[in-house]
Amino acid sequence: HGRERRAGDLLMWSLLLLACAPDEGPDPAAVAALQAFVDSPENAGTFYGPEPESSVEDIEGLASEVDGHHDLVRAWVRYQGELHWLFAQVDGDALEWVAIVPPAPDGQVESEPARSYMDAWELPAEERVALLEPVWGAEARYVDPGAEGVGVEGLSQVIDDFDAQFPRTELLPASAVVTQGSFIHFRWVMDATLFNLDGMDIGIVGPDGRLELIVGFFGGLEPD
Repeated sequence: HGRERRAGDLLMWSLLLLACAPDEGPDPAAVAALQAFVDSPENAGTFYGPEPESSVEDIEGLASEVDGHHDLVRAWVRYQGELHWLFAQVDGDALEWVAIVPPAPDGQVESEPARSYMDAWELPAEERVALLEPVWGAEARYVDPGAEGVGVEGLSQVIDDFDAQFPRTELLPASAVVTQGSFIHFRWVMDATLFNLDGMDIGIVGPDGRLELIVGFFGGLEPD
């Protein structure tokens, strides 16, 4: 039985690696929109910058390839001489919003609503829903490369599906939360039996203090 279980674990983690591996990459139109914005910062909606006086004019160029899924993209950029993350949501040939954030420092996700969101991944369904309701908006969107859900029930179903497909894993915080206005960013690690998977989430917090968006990115992205 031990041998069968080990074989089953190997198959399960192989499937997880396939599920989390890069697919065809971001939509070429999204990449073009991001490149056009970096080259000439305009046609963007909300801007979340490192300081209140931050300006998109301080972006000095891309410093990595562009990675992403659905209508979300990420890349490294040089901003005021330092490496920063650029995250954006693409709407046609323009960007609905852009965030420029420094790398999240090592630490723990302690601030709300991110803390409750992370804790929810480790709870059974009934407790999870009770924890999420005060911090997750009625129309809040969760999206990662392989899943999407809206509202508390939608997110809870995503977590149920993940637990059913990949049991015996823990989703652990790997950084403190970087907060810029209503935009948040933090790193996590999926602690599994045979390997760990690094990832990161970005999010937008609504005026009522509840999350309106969480976007998951799997794996690392190295700057040039």
